[in-house]
Amino acid sequence: MSAGLGATGGTKHLCDMGTEAKRRDVVYTPDAVAAAIVQRYKPRGRILDPCRGDGAFWRHMPGAAWCEIAEGRDFFDWREPVDWVVGNPPYSVMNRWLEHSFEVADNVVYLIPVAKVFGSLMRLRMIAEYGGVAEVWAPWTGRAIGFEFGWAVGAVHFKRGHAGGTVFDIVAPNVGAKLETTAPAKN
Repeated sequence: MSAGLGATGGTKHLCDMGTEAKRRDVVYTPDAVAAAIVQRYKPRGRILDPCRGDGAFWRHMPGAAWCEIAEGRDFFDWREPVDWVVGNPPYSVMNRWLEHSFEVADNVVYLIPVAKVFGSLMRLRMIAEYGGVAEVWAPWTGRAIGFEFGWAVGAVHFKRGHAGGTVFDIVAPNVGAKLETTAPAKN
């Protein structure tokens, strides 16, 4: 799910936003998509699902901690370091969300429209200062997985101190194919 706007820094809290804004910033992740992402990246150590929603990612990460604004656990209040943050963040506050993710985690994997990664110079600078993008895995379009948009969507792995290049694993969508529940192994 994509939810959880904090109250600091002048950004409206999700609960204070209008109905239309809330609706647009709450996007539930299909279970098969969450399972494929978790299987591909195999997060280990201390793990956090920052916006649990209906639990699509959380169900596939036994023992993971979680936040969910609708249940009174605001991600922006989370301060404990973790090895991995994995989930589907709110797109409307992407810079702020990434900034906080980078403060608490060594590895961040988010299901996001791929264009969001490259959407602003400020975001690119923040990502570079953190370490960089280790991989962009984009096997879906938004519509193919039930989202209200058709852009390329994928898992983006941000890694603290990343010194290597970025792997782009772009899979051309097959409109007639069923959603796969397993992720191809990384090389």
